[in-house]
Amino acid sequence: MKRLIATVALIVTAISFAFAQEGTVTTKKYRLADFGEKVTKVVLTGNEITDAALMQAVVDSWTIAPFEFSDVQEYETLKSVDGYYFLIAAEGFIAKTNEPTGIVFLSVVKGGVTPEEIVSVPLCPTGVTGGRELVYIGAMVQTVQEFIEKARTSEKAAYSDLSVFNSNFDRKGYQKQLYIAKEDLADTVKEADLEKYSDADLYFRMDTEVDEIFESGAYNTLCSYSVSPEQPKKGDTCYYMLFEAGTGKLYYYQKHKISGREGSGISTADLKKISKGR
Repeated sequence: MKRLIATVALIVTAISFAFAQEGTVTTKKYRLADFGEKVTKVVLTGNEITDAALMQAVVDSWTIAPFEFSDVQEYETLKSVDGYYFLIAAEGFIAKTNEPTGIVFLSVVKGGVTPEEIVSVPLCPTGVTGGRELVYIGAMVQTVQEFIEKARTSEKAAYSDLSVFNSNFDRKGYQKQLYIAKEDLADTVKEADLEKYSDADLYFRMDTEVDEIFESGAYNTLCSYSVSPEQPKKGDTCYYMLFEAGTGKLYYYQKHKISGREGSGISTADLKKISKGR
């Protein structure tokens, strides 16, 4: 299924320390202390299918703060106001160069004079997509909430990225069945690699089967989901995640730069890392 994603330029700012007149350091953990008290504006970008899926996911599982549905026009008006947080699906931009990443992220942004990105989950390629994000968007909404909860209690977590969840895999990954979509694999992964890493609890299947297993809520099972630019090139970043069926919990998050040795998607090096945790 091909469809056009309506994207909004997401302002990604460098982490900085703000010093008050008394010399107090205002850390990211401190700045998130008001999250539960302020309204989160869920920004609908105009894509009917994605908006409907995001609305349903929020209604079903958003419990961390009060929320209201919004639109891009209101976001542009309020993003500079230190009174709201925003949940928005927007194309990411590289902070240093302001070049587009080719990927849409589901992000939480804190409003203010300089809007601040709190957490971003890779959602889908910009422009054309196969629609798998609709299967996992509920898990992503859950993930951003769990990240914020961690960040409000731990300074280390606040300045981390989604790899903070990899401890889930480190502790319990070896107990899980793991289904990896063949479409999530890099072109550099060969059939011999699949034979090498397959075992009684690690399976390589078509993405439609993996998604069905995830949606069925299969017990004790992790499913893969990867995101890369639609036309990846050397130097681009690709991402992959392992979500638990049934709970939607993120167990593993990894990213790497696309190169001649590591193509777009889960590479042989990634498979080796996963296998070490089993």
